[in-house]
Amino acid sequence: MKVEDNDKKWTRLLKGKSTRIVITMGMPAFVYRWFFGAYSLKRLERNILKFCDIKPVRESLAGMVEGSAEHRAHWLKKMEALGKGGLGTRHSSCYVLATTGVPG
Repeated sequence: MKVEDNDKKWTRLLKGKSTRIVITMGMPAFVYRWFFGAYSLKRLERNILKFCDIKPVRESLAGMVEGSAEHRAHWLKKMEALGKGGLGTRHSSCYVLATTGVPG
């Protein structure tokens, strides 16, 4: 955000940008969405990203990251594919917002 000289108008410098939020967690992702209502994810989208006029907001939740090596490899491959597909486009942005300790 940029405040103009008259302090009454804000310029949204990130308007037209998109983002993908990647959250890793030890619990199953469906439990985070269903039982906890993805509360922190919704607040991040509403209070920060919508305020800055960043849209669309995509999300990827990786649950059970401390599980098997095959499961972890699957998520790493998926994130690599998303990164290759998103970088270099006009409206892409890449931010690391939150991670948990992933072994390995």
